[in-house]
Amino acid sequence: LPLLSNEKIQPAADPKLWADRDQWEIGRMILSQQLDPATETQRALWLARLPVILIWLGLGLIVWRWAESRTTPWGGAVAAVVYAFEPTLLGHGHLITTDVAVAAAIALTLWLATKLVAKPSWRLAFFMAAACGLAQLTKFSALILWPTLFGLLAIVVVGRPTSWSWRWWWRTVGMTLVTTAAL
Repeated sequence: LPLLSNEKIQPAADPKLWADRDQWEIGRMILSQQLDPATETQRALWLARLPVILIWLGLGLIVWRWAESRTTPWGGAVAAVVYAFEPTLLGHGHLITTDVAVAAAIALTLWLATKLVAKPSWRLAFFMAAACGLAQLTKFSALILWPTLFGLLAIVVVGRPTSWSWRWWWRTVGMTLVTTAAL
């Protein structure tokens, strides 16, 4: 999206490229033919990487907040440091791909799901469903999120004491399904 502000970048006019879905050739054409290689190409690549870097930083914030909510402020800080120096995340943090975005959306969904299980509310259900929908829109491999969420609920149901009410479980599942369907 940041590249849309550059009026020199126009979609490739060759219909064969679009029919073949040759994204690499379209990208090569934009970078080599429409932009000045000396100055504009580097700026275009930097602008394209910027949203991914911001999402990577957002994922670090999610990791920190989640760990802090489960342990102590020091636990959150340790988790953030481990996240910041994890080689796979460092390697993908600047690439123009959807990998970091789907990781952030999945982490946000699971963090909100654990909060929803602890204290059900429509607000949390809405935000969890929105994060889940965002993950599904970001990458097809986010489908793994559905069995994970149902597994989380199953663990909670099995781990509850016998005095626990089924009403709570149906309320949580119902809120999640209604909110997800609405989005």
